[in-house]
Amino acid sequence: MQRICLFLSGLLAFAVLSTASPAFSQDKPAPSSHEKTALELYQLIGGTNSAEAGADAMLEVIIKNNPEMKEYRDVFRSWYIKVFADKAFESQVAGLYVKFFTEGELHELIAFYKTPVGQKTLKALPEIAKQSAMIGENLAEAHAQELQEMLMKAIEKKSQENTNEKM
Repeated sequence: MQRICLFLSGLLAFAVLSTASPAFSQDKPAPSSHEKTALELYQLIGGTNSAEAGADAMLEVIIKNNPEMKEYRDVFRSWYIKVFADKAFESQVAGLYVKFFTEGELHELIAFYKTPVGQKTLKALPEIAKQSAMIGENLAEAHAQELQEMLMKAIEKKSQENTNEKM
């Protein structure tokens, strides 16, 4: 149960940080052309509709790590979709595209994602991300002992350095 509370605290912190500073100020009368293009791209690549796919991916991890949570799947899913399908979230994510891409680059991305290979990419990316996460998890588990040994050596070295400094 403690792991569940820690996990939920982390999700809550992420949600709070995600909504703490809107990408587009409510004082602005209308988004700029650059912002509109970013919103167009975000919506083209899934936008708020991707909240459901995100919820499913998150739930798999939660249930794998906490099988007792399986009976609360609907609660997690409802919360996730409610929070991350919000227009404020959409606006903030579009703001990231504005930050990292010029308006011209956003138009190029939109053109690409409208092509057959772009559409195929959009369909494949969620599964690629899911399988990549599983590969990473398996690798981390396989090398966990190695990490533990490295940490123990580093702790021991730091402890010896601190002891030597005190002398």
